Amino acid sequence: MNRKRTLICSLAVLHLALMGFSMTNPKVDSHNPFWRTVNWYGKLTGASATYSFFSPDIPRELVFHFTVYEPGQVPFETTIQKTANNEVNARLGNILRMIPKSYEHREIVRSMAASLSASMFRSYPDAQKIGIRTDLFLLPSMADFRRGDRASLMPVYSAVFAKDSGT
Repeated sequence: MNRKRTLICSLAVLHLALMGFSMTNPKVDSHNPFWRTVNWYGKLTGASATYSFFSPDIPRELVFHFTVYEPGQVPFETTIQKTANNEVNARLGNILRMIPKSYEHREIVRSMAASLSASMFRSYPDAQKIGIRTDLFLLPSMADFRRGDRASLMPVYSAVFAKDSGT
C-alpha cells in the first residue's frame, strides 16, 4: 500500500512539475526529442494552452510562416509564436491584426514584415536570411460550407530579408 501511494504521489509531483515548466515556455532546443515530449505533454494537459487548445482546427486570421536560412544547414520553417512566451503570444494577435488594414500601403506592410523578421533574427542569430510568408485564413460561410467549401489559405505577402553586413 505504501509503495502504491509513493508511486501515485511521485507521478502527481512529476505531473505538476512538468505543467509548471510547460507554462513558463522556456527557450529550449525544440528539435530535441525530450523537449518536444515535454512540449507535447504541456499541450496535452492544457498547461501551455491558448484558445487553440479548445479549437485546434481554427488558426489565427493571419498566418505568418518564417523560413530560417542558416549557413550550412537545411532551411526550416517556424512562427513567431514558437519563439515567444505565452504573454507575448497573447498580445501578438492585436499587432498582427493591424496588417490587413495596411495592405493598401505597401511601405507600411514592408516595414511591419521587416520588424517581424528582425525579431526572428534575434531568435536565430546565426541566420543569414529570413523569409516571411503571410497567408490569410478564409473560413467559408455556413451556407458555403454546406455546399462543400472548406477553409483555405490565400497568400497575401512574401519577402526575404537578409542580415545587414554592417558596412
